[in-house]
Amino acid sequence: MECTKGLKMGLLSSNDVLRLMGEGKITVSPWNLANLRTNSLDVRLDTMFVYVAALEGEVQYFGPLFVQPGQKVWVPAGGTLLGRTVEQIGTHHDIVAGMRSRS
Repeated sequence: MECTKGLKMGLLSSNDVLRLMGEGKITVSPWNLANLRTNSLDVRLDTMFVYVAALEGEVQYFGPLFVQPGQKVWVPAGGTLLGRTVEQIGTHHDIVAGMRSRS
């Protein structure tokens, strides 16, 4: 499927990421080449989290919660935990970044 400027939609390969970084269209700070995979970039969770829960039909935010590096963080059943990453990722022009969690 084509989008603006004739670019195609889909996942970027590691070579695409490196090329677009060289062109200034993707930024990652701090950068570590060892975190680049075939079509993904591994990022690390930082030490700040916010717990989100629906109470009486309203979304409530609790936190921030700060933890020590490497400390486990438990998510209560039915809850959501928002976290930030150590790496800051920027995209420009027609590039959109998406994140998926894994455990």
